[in-house]
This record gives sequence, C-alpha cells and structure tokens, in this order.
Amino acid sequence: MTPGTVEKLSQELQQPEGFSSYKEVHQWLTSCCEVKVAYRTVHQWARSRLKSKLKVPRPVSEKQKSGAPEEFKKNCHS
Repeated sequence: MTPGTVEKLSQELQQPEGFSSYKEVHQWLTSCCEVKVAYRTVHQWARSRLKSKLKVPRPVSEKQKSGAPEEFKKNCHS
C-alpha cells in the first residue's frame, strides 16, 4: 500500500459514518483506490497500524426494556 492510499484510508476511517465491516473496507480499497490486498492486510492496517475501530454499535437484546440502560447508570453507585 502506498503512502497516499494509507492517507486516504486513514481519512475515510475517521469519518463519522465509518465502515460497518472490514470486508467493506476491503471493497472500498478495491473499488476506490484500485488496490488489491488480502483481507488480513486490510484488517492489520485498519486495526493495528491506524488504531481505528469500526463505527458499529453493539447489538441490543430485543427482550431488554426501553430505558433500562439509563436507569442502571442512574442507580449505579460507582
């Protein structure tokens, strides 16, 4: 990967909408930057070298009552 490609990837990873998966990052590199690298390389660059995380929230159980996390935080004594 060239320094220009790494800079583009770094800027794209800092965007608020971000990527939902490393596969999406891999597809973006292939289509926009015309770079063909292995999935493992994409993951290594994004996660280890650029210190980036995907912008996807953790899933929430459908059984959880609405407002339960806020109530827990309010009543927690730490």
